[in-house]
Amino acid sequence: MIMIGQGTDNMKILDWDVFNLLYNYINRGKKNELIPGYNDSSQHQGSFQIFEGDTVNTDVTAPAAIMALSLLYLKTNNLMVANSVKVIVSEATMDSLKPDHVLYRMLSFNLIMWDTLVPTLDWMEEIVPGYAELLESLQSESFLMIGWTQELYYRICAISGSFLALSLKFAASCNAHAFNMMLPWLKIIRKLRESSYSEEAGGKVILEQCLNTVLVSLSLLMAGSGNITILKMARQLRKRTNDVSYGNHMAIHMAIGFLFLGGGRYTLKTDDIAIASLLCAVYPKWPISSKDNRFHLQALRHLYVLACEPRLFVTRDVDNKNICYTPIEVTLKETLNYPESRVKMLSPCFIPESKYIKKITTLGPRYLSFALTVPKKNK
Repeated sequence: MIMIGQGTDNMKILDWDVFNLLYNYINRGKKNELIPGYNDSSQHQGSFQIFEGDTVNTDVTAPAAIMALSLLYLKTNNLMVANSVKVIVSEATMDSLKPDHVLYRMLSFNLIMWDTLVPTLDWMEEIVPGYAELLESLQSESFLMIGWTQELYYRICAISGSFLALSLKFAASCNAHAFNMMLPWLKIIRKLRESSYSEEAGGKVILEQCLNTVLVSLSLLMAGSGNITILKMARQLRKRTNDVSYGNHMAIHMAIGFLFLGGGRYTLKTDDIAIASLLCAVYPKWPISSKDNRFHLQALRHLYVLACEPRLFVTRDVDNKNICYTPIEVTLKETLNYPESRVKMLSPCFIPESKYIKKITTLGPRYLSFALTVPKKNK
């Protein structure tokens, strides 16, 4: 987090060859090339429980190295680094990677390739080839009759990781395209998880992890809005009694908390520190019990507070100082993926981040028209 987003520009990182170090921790590098003094038997003791060989144990090192790489090259759009973690589900992938590692890798890939992260069908087809056909088959009434293959779980993990990255970019934006893309998958994964076939096929734990990830992603996207659809889904999942762990309840309650952040007065921002804090808070590996800190320190779940900010736009009557309903028009600046546009809202309401706003204008015949221009920030 100290060197966030500086992987391409910082000379120290280039001199230290951090990329190759992390790459080897992700892809089974040789221990004698990574660990100083490894060949000195007096300074090294191997595992007493399993035989690890001469390569690092990626089950332990890969998740941390993937997250470090994604933060180091956050928003850099470095295609070489992104392709080093990108996964296309195939037989070779399923033989060499665990399903949850596919989720982490696709999350990392999209955080690095920030500018290409847009909620469109073309983007998803690039992430998961055959995405449209997969979605159509899973939404059909005969979805339980599809092949319960290992490939299905890997593809769902890739989709879940991509959705989490998408929600971090569009956090608290209530983007309709992103919402409509994610919501069907929340319902699909829930149906798959609740079917008897999931336990027989050995995918219950993976589907539960993906379900939690998509639910939290939707809540980040709609943070502070109190969206009733997501609230209903979260409450239904909360009522489950069979095979529900502490981590499941944690994910569900965090999702509800994001929906009503600060009692509906706070929302989320998307600067570098905010994204890193949210990634630590919603890291998609949920604990088994309240004392489980094996894969992720539970105290880090509280770092979401660093991404919170009050962005509630309130209009008041100048005579009596009372809050009043006022139609407003927000002019949004042109960005790489979206042209300049105007959005009509009804105050009090959440407005987008100031870096995206060009002007706010009051509308309607009841009050005098007033335009507020957002000044440019000096870089």
